[in-house]
Amino acid sequence: MEMSGCEAGGALYAISHVHVADLDHAASTQAAWRQATLANLQASSPKVSQLQMANAFPGQSRNATTNRGSSAESAPSREFILETMNANRPDGTPVQAKLAWLRKGQDIYHVAVYGDKLDQEKTELLFSELHLQ
Repeated sequence: MEMSGCEAGGALYAISHVHVADLDHAASTQAAWRQATLANLQASSPKVSQLQMANAFPGQSRNATTNRGSSAESAPSREFILETMNANRPDGTPVQAKLAWLRKGQDIYHVAVYGDKLDQEKTELLFSELHLQ
């Protein structure tokens, strides 16, 4: 796993990446990672959204197919899961979290913002400008 992060404006921003060895396990790995994250956060009532990412995957045709076994299998979905929730830090103090999950073939990405109070100003630019190279 690779992870990068920073703190700015009272929020923690983090991006994580993992490459799974077997494409057949990518979806289940992403689901397990998500479940573990939500459990660790003791998240209450996450608000889940499926969002389109117009610029997330530059160079990919909008009409790319993802049929199993085709060369386009690694073509990414143009959707990503975005979750907003109230949660708890490891020390039990409350935190707000906004999490995104993206998958492109065998690569899974997790983008997160944590803060005492998250507003659109702290999250909009990051999530609206996500793109994979």
